Amino acid sequence: MELIKGREVNILGVEIGPAVAQLQETTEQELADLQALVVELEANYRRELEAAGARQPPSGASTAAAASEETREAAQAIETKLSSLRANLDREAQALHEAAIQQALPHQAALPQSPIQMATPAPGLPPARAEQAAQFERAGFEAILDRRLDDAIRAFENAREAWPEYHNVDEIADYLARMRANQAPLDAADWASIDRTMLTRYSWGMPADLRDTFRAQVTASR
Repeated sequence: MELIKGREVNILGVEIGPAVAQLQETTEQELADLQALVVELEANYRRELEAAGARQPPSGASTAAAASEETREAAQAIETKLSSLRANLDREAQALHEAAIQQALPHQAALPQSPIQMATPAPGLPPARAEQAAQFERAGFEAILDRRLDDAIRAFENAREAWPEYHNVDEIADYLARMRANQAPLDAADWASIDRTMLTRYSWGMPADLRDTFRAQVTASR
């Protein structure tokens, strides 16, 4: 993958080097999140083993139960992250394949669009729309970090309108709308759950600086 950076790769007459480089960068960010989840799981197991070795938990039986629940949650987060990563990689690979075919066969009938989530603009998508989707997506993540639910929903809905298949904007808009309908007004625990969901399920293509902030907030809420 490193060989892709700084050069153009031609498939069926289509230059896809930048798209593959972007895919690599996004995947590396996802793997860093996954590594953090594994570290968390290891720490939980270590605490449980130490408590079992001492024949009693550090702060009583209730602490042992809480640690066990934390371990189950950490394991579930890893499973969710892996499932999300697999789905997004499959969609990106399909997107690159379809883009190559469509651009290599300009006189053929357009292929039916699939509900794929691309890291790079779809063939023929006006650059202004791609830029709008990215700007609205960022505004939505920032609104979540600022605990402004209505603004976050509005931003992701705008991103979806600009480009429905951009990253996870469609799913995030629906997820936040459900949170508002079922949980509002949100408390600190609800927001912590949203932060964690963003990182484990909906972080594909998330701006790196905002990803770091989400990671910090998830760590602080533990």
